[in-house]
Amino acid sequence: MSKTDLKRERQLALLALAFFLIAFFVFREYLYPALNVPALAATSERGYAATSVIEINAASMKELMIIPGIGEALAGRIIEKRDELGGFASLQDVLLVHGIGEKKLEKMKPYIIIEKNRKVNVN
Repeated sequence: MSKTDLKRERQLALLALAFFLIAFFVFREYLYPALNVPALAATSERGYAATSVIEINAASMKELMIIPGIGEALAGRIIEKRDELGGFASLQDVLLVHGIGEKKLEKMKPYIIIEKNRKVNVN
């Protein structure tokens, strides 16, 4: 093989790689919907990975503060309401926390879950 052939092969390989990467990033949400979950900004004290979601009925204040838009005061109110209710039975219960409305809850949803098997005190 001549140097020109090797150069052409290298260019074709790079072009194919570039095409693959572009296609992957353009279509990744269709190919891998699980990758579409926003990554959290940091790891929590319990060691959740950056892409984990937080179980809101078990989260500490530090873990709640990882969620975008939740500071110390709001995290404290979430824990206070959670303790008052004996836990959140559904995501809609989070709306009972002062400072959380429909818009904020929508922004929080990708980052939080409520375990269905968890026993919640319903007084």
